[in-house]
Amino acid sequence: MMHRGALLADLTAAGAIVGTIAGYFPLVAAIAGFVWYSIQIWEWLRVQNWYKDRAKAARIARIAKLEAKRLVLEERIAKEKD
Repeated sequence: MMHRGALLADLTAAGAIVGTIAGYFPLVAAIAGFVWYSIQIWEWLRVQNWYKDRAKAARIARIAKLEAKRLVLEERIAKEKD
């Protein structure tokens, strides 16, 4: 359930954006509304999970690349000993 303050902020932000497009408010009002909606989207749980999953995948790829380099180096060292 949405809090009344959040609902009021959403309606105000939407009104500011529409008012700016219609020419009633300055550009700053639309920017403030855009910032508000950007924060709302960022705080959405799916977006946060998506960001964490991307970071995790990048770490896994980096670890895999380092492991492959380690194996290559071990193979070279083994060949040099023979």
